[in-house]
Amino acid sequence: FIFALCQDHKLRMWSYKDQMCLMAADMLEYVPTFKDLRLAAGTGHKLRLAYSPSMGLYIGVYMHAPKQGQFCIFQLVSTENNRYSLDHISSLFTSQETLIDFAITSTDVWAMWHDAENQTVVKYINYEHNAAGQWNSVFMHSLPEEEIILRDDQDPREMYLQNLFTPGRFIKAALCKALQIFCRGTERNLDLSWSDLKKEVTLAVESELQGSVTEYEFSQEEFRNLQQEFWCKFYACCLQYQEALSHPLALHLNPHTNMVCLLKKGYLSFLVPSSLVDHLYLLPDENLLAEDEAAISDDVDVARDVMCLIKCLRLIG
Repeated sequence: FIFALCQDHKLRMWSYKDQMCLMAADMLEYVPTFKDLRLAAGTGHKLRLAYSPSMGLYIGVYMHAPKQGQFCIFQLVSTENNRYSLDHISSLFTSQETLIDFAITSTDVWAMWHDAENQTVVKYINYEHNAAGQWNSVFMHSLPEEEIILRDDQDPREMYLQNLFTPGRFIKAALCKALQIFCRGTERNLDLSWSDLKKEVTLAVESELQGSVTEYEFSQEEFRNLQQEFWCKFYACCLQYQEALSHPLALHLNPHTNMVCLLKKGYLSFLVPSSLVDHLYLLPDENLLAEDEAAISDDVDVARDVMCLIKCLRLIG
């Protein structure tokens, strides 16, 4: 079968074998206020499918509107004479700015947006057992700090290398690209191990530093300031490429494992479940105050103690 969500807001299903349309459903029938949408072409709508061996085919439709988007979840139902219809399961509303991509399973919707500040937002919701329409947030890995603050007793080279090569902070492609630009396009072997790449970075920055020196004598403070200037310049270049390669392009859900990953410009990023402590620690303040203690523990005293501990950890962190 071929499914298409057309500009007239209708979902159509064709049999490519018989070359005939088996179903045409008007999606605006499931939108509360559709007068404005009727006149506009459905260019922002999206369609996703999910198959369950026990329940059959699920269809997820995102209806784009200027102020509020809407997800509609359907189950495909076979009728007489080789015709099909839709069983409407759920409608979910969202006020997020720009939907990049979404995926569905037989129970959940996963969605990725860009918010008003152009930051990536990923959320998920169980559409079967969520009458309140409450979306769950995914804690995203943030970009490295824009600026490294050094104390007077810290060595610039040592501190910048520590930040650049802390596991999980920068990807190798960003460092290699920055190294190539920093060395003004000089041909280098960039298929390096992490330890060799660290040596290449150190050599490149120190060579640039030495090449800029025009005087034979420096005070210790002057040399330290010059050293910090060059390391800061290289770090800014790495940060620029890290941000570019971290730009999300799509969201992929493995139907066999239900594992979700983000396809970014330079790499894949996998989403993993967080522990209760991690979840509470990472929650925004307003969400932490509204957290249901019953979800933490059946024992009220234990739940309150856990909340108190989390608040203490957040003050320390």
